[in-house]
Amino acid sequence: MDLVIALNVSDSLVSSALTPQYATQKAGERRPFSLDASVLSVPVWQPSVAVVANSFVRPTDENATGFVYKTAADGQTDNDEPAWSVSGTTQDGSLTWTPLAPAAAGQDTIASASWDQESPPDAALTITGEAITALSANAMVGGGTQGQTYLVVVSITMTSGPIYKQPIYVNVV
Repeated sequence: MDLVIALNVSDSLVSSALTPQYATQKAGERRPFSLDASVLSVPVWQPSVAVVANSFVRPTDENATGFVYKTAADGQTDNDEPAWSVSGTTQDGSLTWTPLAPAAAGQDTIASASWDQESPPDAALTITGEAITALSANAMVGGGTQGQTYLVVVSITMTSGPIYKQPIYVNVV
């Protein structure tokens, strides 16, 4: 079973540290981990906020449409989230949103990602098959010693320059 982790940026974007995530797997088990970085590239829609032209948003329910939305003009979002269209424009307060399939032109994407075991320093846990797509970082995590908790840190570099570090605690049972 894949472990999909949606990244959560802290409220203050002063640091690039992400909320620690926790996973449990059986000793000797090898399974895929996938980090969804869409929150790092396109913000979630918010009620009653000013938006500048050429901004992107995504629905609050990330499974709602699979699209991101772009506005061509300045405006303000409504108090209530709109019903997002996938084939035409969506009206939202004084804004008109156009659907775009991720990763859309102008949307930030992952440039690189590295998966590092920070602690404990042993060879029992393995990280292989590292790969990235526009908005996900993927790897296979396997092995480990029963009863041990490992700290794996995924460093994600976005094409716009910021580097985010996602700590994942893997508890081996």
